[in-house]
Amino acid sequence: MNAVIVSFERMPLGLLGCYGSQHVQTPSFDQLATESIVFDQHFGENFDPQAAQQAWWTGEYHFPRSGDQQVASTNIFETFPNRDIEMHLLDFNASESGEDGLRAAQTIFDGWNASTDTQHLLGIQCTGTQLGASTEWDVGVEQCAKQVVACDAVLQSILAQVAALSCEPPLLIVTAAAGEILFTRDSSTDAEQESLLHEERVHVPLIVRVPGSDQQGSRRQTLTQAIDIAPTLADWFDIQFNESERTGKSLLLLIDGRATALRERIFMGHAATQAVRDADFCLIRSESAPPQLFLKPEDRYEQADAAREYPDVVDAMESALDEFLAGFGSP
Repeated sequence: MNAVIVSFERMPLGLLGCYGSQHVQTPSFDQLATESIVFDQHFGENFDPQAAQQAWWTGEYHFPRSGDQQVASTNIFETFPNRDIEMHLLDFNASESGEDGLRAAQTIFDGWNASTDTQHLLGIQCTGTQLGASTEWDVGVEQCAKQVVACDAVLQSILAQVAALSCEPPLLIVTAAAGEILFTRDSSTDAEQESLLHEERVHVPLIVRVPGSDQQGSRRQTLTQAIDIAPTLADWFDIQFNESERTGKSLLLLIDGRATALRERIFMGHAATQAVRDADFCLIRSESAPPQLFLKPEDRYEQADAAREYPDVVDAMESALDEFLAGFGSP
């Protein structure tokens, strides 16, 4: 069994053709989507790519955990080698062609072909779209679109390398740590912190290609998160993963029909701001403002606060968030 994860640090979902964009050409993402299962409601837990990477490799939420809890979390790089899985992690800049990284990936794949009796896992972390140089959010649409096109070209090269493998085809996961970087809602510090949990920031692509699956070209609307990557890999390599209400779930459960949904709600957090979302609503609360409630999927960019219209929903969502945080020893 083999697996490849391609993760972009930031990727605006709305600029990918397979997610509805008609303005940027992304043929590699789009072609892969026709061969894979596309998850339309996939989210990070905040706008911090480092937190997403922590969630990917541990299968555990990052934001509610204390520093000691995070250090104690076990990641797959500590457990998988004990199961005779050869692991590599590459990190390179996709917007600068990524030639060195692609050469390194080819060397690793050559090793796969030479050791067909060994299981392999390759994680490729690309910078993706980047923040501007003059101010944190100084990124224009044209610049961002060029970066997305560069990412698509890098993905094309990776897909070609995977297609040329003579060993067993790998499970392929393509995703991103964070989403939109094109605009902010407000210049104040509190509003900027809160905006990091709004949908455009945390809604990210997730495309999964499973060798031999009959689900190619299908889409899933169920809520998934970054914490689902590690359990998916464990499931793929037939390694036990202790799933709970506060860890991820294997995406393969959805793909092969063992489940129709992984969870009722997802949770997100950044500093003093937290959010909880289900299929119909997203609630965002912070220490500096009353809770805000947004209707889903109608209010894509979360412009209309519906908290006054649905007080019972606000209470229920806050209770669910408090219960979730309490499980980590948070107040």
